[in-house]
Amino acid sequence: MKIKNEIEREREIEEMRMDKWRTDTIYFPRDLNTHDPDSKYAWADENLPWWAWGFRLLGGVIFLASIGLLIFTGLLL
Repeated sequence: MKIKNEIEREREIEEMRMDKWRTDTIYFPRDLNTHDPDSKYAWADENLPWWAWGFRLLGGVIFLASIGLLIFTGLLL
């Protein structure tokens, strides 16, 4: 005959086990979407002029060049 503590311990272990149903319910994106459950607020399309993309590209190049310059000057010190 099992002791009462052993039975309770087995029950707690069984409750803590991650079975397929439990993992499926945790990892559904629709369950994690608590801020907008009905998907009412979608991102708006970007209606930017053609030259704005050029500025974005230029900004990215400048950003990467500045990181490279910081690394280069750090190596000189």
